[in-house]
Amino acid sequence: MSSHVRTRWSLDPNSSVPLHVQLAEHIRWSVSAGELAPGSMPPPIRELARQLGVSLNTVKAAYQDLQRGGLLLSRRGHGTRVVSADQWKERPPRTLEETIESTVRSALSAGYTLEDLERTTGRIFSRFRTDHRQMSLLFVECDEEQLQVLGQDIRTYLGVRVEKILTTRMAQERSRLVRRSDRYLGIVTTYFHYREVRETLGDLGLPLLGVVLTTSPSTITSLSHIPPASTIGAVCRDPESLGSFAAVVEPLVPPGTRILASLIGDDQGVDRLVAEAHTLVATVPARRHLVRRAKGKPVYALYERVDPASLHILAQHFALPVQEEVAATRQFAGE
Repeated sequence: MSSHVRTRWSLDPNSSVPLHVQLAEHIRWSVSAGELAPGSMPPPIRELARQLGVSLNTVKAAYQDLQRGGLLLSRRGHGTRVVSADQWKERPPRTLEETIESTVRSALSAGYTLEDLERTTGRIFSRFRTDHRQMSLLFVECDEEQLQVLGQDIRTYLGVRVEKILTTRMAQERSRLVRRSDRYLGIVTTYFHYREVRETLGDLGLPLLGVVLTTSPSTITSLSHIPPASTIGAVCRDPESLGSFAAVVEPLVPPGTRILASLIGDDQGVDRLVAEAHTLVATVPARRHLVRRAKGKPVYALYERVDPASLHILAQHFALPVQEEVAATRQFAGE
């Protein structure tokens, strides 16, 4: 992992957000943006604590929070790694019977009953007997605009049906999803919401895969060509993400660019950004609110596309043929 990325994981001791929460959010952003790759190992606790100037307990608490959410996996003999689509793949036993017996023993040891196994395997067999083209991927996101755009990326690239659901609707829709679980290939979400989706829908018996997001090449080009010594206004929605979002803007703009950050609900802070900034950037959920206040200044959304590498992983995991590359020019332009 790049030491430059770790350097951007600066923590604010004066923030109302606890230090371990700030650090966990930095790591979540780095995973979501593909800077910390699925399957890779995060920095050792002692090394990261020394570099950030915080206690070992702060780093341990951040890692434990990410482990509880399923974003980091700690396994004896394998260390701690970022969750990946093939995390469960190990060297198989020699025979099919041994493979099944090992799986059954593991499930029983975890507290499941034979009846649980029968129901779950029945759903799995049903899914494999059904033509994949008649099944859907369940895509979960927090913002309606991002839900539509990212869902379209998945549908276009994989040629598969995509049922889209907001994170705020998961609890209400859960009963329906349980009844229809045999109609889904699996669940897909961004790593920002991996823990939330896992906790709410993880017991549907469906594979859950996270996808990395990326920023349109045209947006990156535009930001790299802003005038020297400009001011950039960075706006996001959630307090715990503010430091992380400001940090990911830095490598996209010329050296010496001043970066001001604010939350979308902070009207005075946003007005200051609009008054002082040459260009405005936002997370997708914050963009539409910012555009209304931008007074004609350009507004760009960052991380508004599914990274092609993640789409390729989905295609491989669900044995789906790739239909076509996602258009590289998609972006949200300012108004």
